[in-house]
Amino acid sequence: MNRLYFILLCVLFNSCGHSQIVPETFDKTYEGNIGENKIIINLIDRFSSLSGNYHYTNHGDALVLSGNKKNNAITLYVYNEESGVIIESFDGAFINDSTITGTWELKGKKKLAFTLNEKKDHKDYPVNVQLTDLRSFNNLNPWESKFFEQESVQTALKKILGFDYIVYLKFLKGSGYSPVFEIKNNLLVEDFSYLHIGCSNQSILAVDLDDYSIYLCWIKENTDKVSIYYDKSHVMPNKVLEYFSEQLQQEWGHVYTFSVVGDKIVAKK
Repeated sequence: MNRLYFILLCVLFNSCGHSQIVPETFDKTYEGNIGENKIIINLIDRFSSLSGNYHYTNHGDALVLSGNKKNNAITLYVYNEESGVIIESFDGAFINDSTITGTWELKGKKKLAFTLNEKKDHKDYPVNVQLTDLRSFNNLNPWESKFFEQESVQTALKKILGFDYIVYLKFLKGSGYSPVFEIKNNLLVEDFSYLHIGCSNQSILAVDLDDYSIYLCWIKENTDKVSIYYDKSHVMPNKVLEYFSEQLQQEWGHVYTFSVVGDKIVAKK
């Protein structure tokens, strides 16, 4: 490996060791105004990649939003579905944890001030949950409940993923919108995947609630290679491998056959 490249990787990986550097993730609903028009915005933050929709309370269909967040500043766009041209934009910033203000623009026509206030109808979740308490995430949305912001989870994922931890954070930006954790065979499980592109770019996360170890099945770009990440000082339980294999088979068995071979999952067309 090129020495300079290796050094840069080390610097980047070490910078992720501080939990406060990892941006917040959330699913929130805001109410507010564009000028005198009342609106409702559903906004999703996946490590500073924003998506969602908004609609006027008295008329109109929901309009799809996408954009980004840098520190407290946000930028959101509405695109013309046919041409891909930006037709509306929101440029603003968080002035506190629950309020966003800025300027809305209908391209080439007018600009209006907007203010958004978070609807406080959800539970505030802590960010210091220990691995031994991860059972509490059952039936919760990973983003709203701040699962990936838990220092215990970050530490465990960094240990099993190594430098791929950085790549995995990028992967999570585009993963499905509203997953919910479940408990199956005493495993806390959830599937994170990109929509509509088959079984590549898919991961399944499992926490063994018997010993609180984290296991990750991840198909990146090559569906023929199913990568399994875990603490190699542990022996992977058969129930984890079997769950990964069964889940993949259930979703993509019409394309590939997935089977457990030793401590691996093998995919065959």
